[in-house]
Amino acid sequence: MDNSHLEISKTQHYYEIACQANSQAQEYAKKRIGRLPAGTNEIEELLSYSKVVYNQSTIAVVFSAMTLESFINEYSIKSLPKNIFKNHLDKLSLLSKFIITPKLNGGSEMNTDCQEYQDLNWLIKLRNDLVHFKFKSYDVQMLTKDIINKNYIWEEHSERAVNCINCYNYID
Repeated sequence: MDNSHLEISKTQHYYEIACQANSQAQEYAKKRIGRLPAGTNEIEELLSYSKVVYNQSTIAVVFSAMTLESFINEYSIKSLPKNIFKNHLDKLSLLSKFIITPKLNGGSEMNTDCQEYQDLNWLIKLRNDLVHFKFKSYDVQMLTKDIINKNYIWEEHSERAVNCINCYNYID
C-alpha cells in the first residue's frame, strides 16, 4: 500500500468485541451454574448473573456474524477485480458470499455438507432472529423448554458463535 491510500477495516475490531463478550458470558455462566439459591439475595444475584450471560452472549453472536460479514466483504473487495463486489456481490446474502467468493478467486466452492457450512448457516439464522426479532406472546401454561431455548441466548450459543469465526482461520 502506498501512502496515498488509507485502508479501514472493522473485522478485527468486531472479532475482539465478540471474543470479549464471549469471555464475559463464560465467566458469569460459571458463577451461575450449579448454584442453588438459599435466599432472596442469592436469587437476585443468580438472576443478575443470568442477565449478564444473556446480554454478553447476544453481543457475541451478533458481533461474530458481523466479523464474518466484514471479513468476506473485505476479502471480496481486495481480491476480485474492481467493482465486482459493488456491482454483483454486495447485495447477496452472507451465506452466498461465502459460497461464491472463494470460487470466483479460483478456489473451490464451499461444501454445503461440511460442519463449517452448517455452523455458518446456524450463526446467520440466529443473528437474523436477534436483529429482526418480532414480538411473541405465549400462554404460560403452554411454555416448553424448546420455546424458552428458542427465545434466549446463552453461553453455549456465545461459544459456538466465536468458534464459528475461528474455524475459518480468517482472523489472526
